[in-house]
Amino acid sequence: MFGFFSKKSTMEKALEKGKKLANNGNYGQALTWFLEVLDKDPAVTEARKGARLCREKLVEKNLEEASCFSSFDPDKAREHALLAAQLAGSEEDLKKKASSFLSTLGPAKAPPPKKKEEEEKPKRLFESSCGGGCASTSCGSSCGGEEAEDNFEDVYYLYLDSMPENEQPLFEDLPQTFREGFVALQQGELEKAEKCLRKAEKEADKSPAVAYTLALLEGMLGKGDAARKHYEKALSLKPDFTSAFFSYVSILREMRLAKEAVDLLRQWRERFPKDKEATIFLGAALLDLGENGQAEEALTDLYLSEGKTNSTLGFLWARLKDAQGDIEGAIRAYQHLTNSNQNNLEALIPLGHLYLKSGEVHAEAAIKVFKHCYRIDQEHGWYHLLRIAEGYANRGWHKEARSMLEQARDELPNDPNVKAHFDETDKKIQGL
Repeated sequence: MFGFFSKKSTMEKALEKGKKLANNGNYGQALTWFLEVLDKDPAVTEARKGARLCREKLVEKNLEEASCFSSFDPDKAREHALLAAQLAGSEEDLKKKASSFLSTLGPAKAPPPKKKEEEEKPKRLFESSCGGGCASTSCGSSCGGEEAEDNFEDVYYLYLDSMPENEQPLFEDLPQTFREGFVALQQGELEKAEKCLRKAEKEADKSPAVAYTLALLEGMLGKGDAARKHYEKALSLKPDFTSAFFSYVSILREMRLAKEAVDLLRQWRERFPKDKEATIFLGAALLDLGENGQAEEALTDLYLSEGKTNSTLGFLWARLKDAQGDIEGAIRAYQHLTNSNQNNLEALIPLGHLYLKSGEVHAEAAIKVFKHCYRIDQEHGWYHLLRIAEGYANRGWHKEARSMLEQARDELPNDPNVKAHFDETDKKIQGL
């Protein structure tokens, strides 16, 4: 399917390859092999379990990265959270984990103007082997006037399978240019995606799927107003197009137009009063506006009934309590999340920050939390060591704080943003 198979290859060999890669921690490559098997035979239990494991690990990894960056680089945190949502595929619980983290980040900053130099491209969901079906601009493309690879269709329908089942028919029977543009967009090939999708728009002007995908593209290019127009077109063609609606609401929040998002969400809830996702989005948008009382009113019933099992609600409720100045309430909300998963970095890190915000009262609790974070997330150990140092300083243990700072200095990656964060923390501790 992705060009990894020779003519003599078998599903058994692919399954073994996937298991071997997964055992070695190469979950991204392993996932492509498991999905190859499932494409040929969805009933292969080992492949389904393997794909699920890989998605879990990949989502967990990216959300850990997002948690680490959220305190000092929200844009990078958002990139990792969006990638986690993409990697979740059709696994609803994993998608909810990613969306719950995204809802805690609030609106994104306006993107800077594009540089003329080629920018670093987002990581691909599937690393291509250039053996066929890789969607690389160097391979055949109908957008470039060359014949596309035969296996390209398989990649398109693989992405399609991860979409809501009731929306998949919208993406069928569309021109080849759209399919190529859609896959290129999913894999971060924005230049190729734009070229293909502009052609597809002329060929399928009345397709809500084309309008929706163009809106996604415009959003990734930082063209918010253009994205809005395409979302509005998609929804005019298909008023109950759920993916388009919530993407539209999200970009309105990113553009700091939360008031418009709130109005649309309230209208949507009138049409679909049982839509829990709309309730969650409404609460998040109201928080963006600083309407904490209205946000609490919107979320309370759902939180009381599902707060202990719905992590998205749990994170949003914690954000609400924090915004209301109810530190203890926010702490309890995050504790509910960590009680169900003691290694949940998405909850542990903000919980630790709330402890730090409380000063000496919760200083030792903060130290305990970030020591645990350090044990389970050594890749970002420097960050957790800095927080431990803050906890020591809050407690009045300045010698221990300096020791932690020095240890963190030794583990700093070569990144100017990280160095600036270290200097800021050092200065802060000196003032305590």
